[in-house]
Amino acid sequence: IRELKTGDEIEPGTEIKVKENGFVHLHFPDGSVLRADGNTHFILTEANFDKRDEKLGVEIKLLAGRLWSKVVALLTPDSHWEVRTTNAVVNVRGTAFGISYEDGRSTVIGSENKVVVKSASEETTVTKDTAVEVENGDIKKLDDLGNILKENWIKISKLSDSELEQKIDALRAKGL
Repeated sequence: IRELKTGDEIEPGTEIKVKENGFVHLHFPDGSVLRADGNTHFILTEANFDKRDEKLGVEIKLLAGRLWSKVVALLTPDSHWEVRTTNAVVNVRGTAFGISYEDGRSTVIGSENKVVVKSASEETTVTKDTAVEVENGDIKKLDDLGNILKENWIKISKLSDSELEQKIDALRAKGL
């Protein structure tokens, strides 16, 4: 067990526990970012990037807490980004979304584009500023997002996403 510091590299299989007032930002070689809020526990089960064919493979197992993923558009059909809880699987190609898992309930919040949410018996799509809850194998759309979208971890994540997009746009404008 060790405390993570800025610049540390994380290997697949690493289990990460974030303290109550802590946070973790994991940056991937393609520019994608995973943010973990305080009181979050997860395992980075896969994290591979092949520079030759720009294939990215990321799999995360969320055991408790809240994660925010800002996934830069995955460039190859073989690329994937997946977050799992005990009752839900979220797959994306290039988008941003949040997921929380507490007391056997997964909540998925869409921020950009679309994410696919699967339970043991159902599958649905979550789009920008919509959310679903997964409990006991059932997926239920959440209609009142006002309080959810006001949560600090979501506001901070959306602001960070906006700043990242500005940096990416500046690089693209320079032809990089």
